[in-house]
Amino acid sequence: MVKLDTTGVDVPVGFPSEIYDRVHHIMNVKASGHLNSIKFSGAWNALSYRYVEADECATQFARHFAKYGSSPPGQERYRQERSIFDFYSAAVSCLDTVAFAIFAIASLKHGAAFPLSDAGDEAKVRPDKLLPKLNSNFSSDAITGAWSTLFSDPRNKEIRDIRNVLTHRTNPGRTYNVGGALDGQTQSNLRDRAMTKDFLVSHRDDLTDILCEVLPAIETFANERG
Repeated sequence: MVKLDTTGVDVPVGFPSEIYDRVHHIMNVKASGHLNSIKFSGAWNALSYRYVEADECATQFARHFAKYGSSPPGQERYRQERSIFDFYSAAVSCLDTVAFAIFAIASLKHGAAFPLSDAGDEAKVRPDKLLPKLNSNFSSDAITGAWSTLFSDPRNKEIRDIRNVLTHRTNPGRTYNVGGALDGQTQSNLRDRAMTKDFLVSHRDDLTDILCEVLPAIETFANERG
């Protein structure tokens, strides 16, 4: 684990902690006192909190699954399902706070195009609306290409789609296979994925990789536009 200078929380070694702390420092120096720098800090802090939550959920699920398996008693099944739900909620929140942080940095240069004057403006900051604004105002900046890559990334889409299913639709069940090639295996009806103790690990790793790919561009953006 690595302790972040920014929030003081311990994050797994894979998290891009050095870049994360540098971005916070850059914004503190370059935009100190600006109202929108405070809003940036709120989003940036939230990123580390939500990432730690996602990592903890993946670990909790693995622990419960290793002890009780794929067909646990009702209360333990609830704990497994809670870890799954909380993981995807936290993972999407990570990605959304990144979008808000980018928007807040952009607002320092182009306040009219990236307004954050009140709660109404803040509520309109959406990941799917960020790219057109970046293309219009920062077309040659690395952050525009980086955000385009992130938002079109199938890993981002899958994490969001699963969160939407769990939040807005249903709690998919599990299929227990008896006989045939999958005898003894359990499949989650959530995208027909094999149910093992590492069920959340692949998406936790995807989230980590996505953050490692986009944070360098955010650092450059903060340096040049903050």
